Amino acid sequence: MNTQSSPIPNRPRVAVISYSALSRLIHSVTDDYRNLLEIKIINAVFNEGVKAAQELLDKGEIDIVMSAGANGEYLRDALDVPVVLVEVSGYDLLAALQRARRLDNRIAIVTYRKVSQELEDLKDLLNLELTQLSYDTPDDARVKFQQLKDGGYRVVVGASLVTELAEQAGMTPVFLYSRHSIRRTFEDVLQIAEVKRKEKARQQRLEILLENVQAGV
Repeated sequence: MNTQSSPIPNRPRVAVISYSALSRLIHSVTDDYRNLLEIKIINAVFNEGVKAAQELLDKGEIDIVMSAGANGEYLRDALDVPVVLVEVSGYDLLAALQRARRLDNRIAIVTYRKVSQELEDLKDLLNLELTQLSYDTPDDARVKFQQLKDGGYRVVVGASLVTELAEQAGMTPVFLYSRHSIRRTFEDVLQIAEVKRKEKARQQRLEILLENVQAGV
């Protein structure tokens, strides 16, 4: 990504709304996209995140929202704007497990709504004592963390909410996302913005055509 070129005019405006852990990671790569996107980073989640995003939408200041995990799904359900989610790749998962393994041989991975059957099939091959848990809400996640703590787990792999809860529980968190996944998501944002731009231009041409037809009647 060339960071020396001049910013493009009318850059798509994206609001990153997430926990601080993901916000810090995203901030570490934003310089690569400053000339292509107008980026706002807001540390807010769930209801507060919806409120922050809606205020920006009401002012006409954003085109797209970027988030992840449970918070991203919550925003997607609540907002009338494209919400692009940072997705975890196989590389992200394996890299996080490698980091976790250096800390402890017993590892828990806590994910939103579902566990990975592929990882369950691979854990013997990876020679890991691995437990997977899923959660539906932050309160559900807190219950799962208590179960892990009672079970003697000290290292937990997960996304932003998971790492925050792990720290609160006195456990060691290993963050699941990587700069690679963030860059991939910014590329998705650019593609969606381009689709929106073309659709807006098509709609404007159609409106002009209709006005010309009506003027000629």
